[in-house]
Amino acid sequence: MKNLFEIGNQYVKESDWKDLALIKFCLWRNCLGSYCAEHFDKF
Repeated sequence: MKNLFEIGNQYVKESDWKDLALIKFCLWRNCLGSYCAEHFDKF
């Protein structure tokens, strides 16, 4: 598990803001989509 965090930290150091924004957007969309699918019939 420690190795996974080291790889993640290295990726963050080498990435620019566009890469990180895309990751944040994808994670946010997946979480929101899962929440809406569970709580709303038409989403």
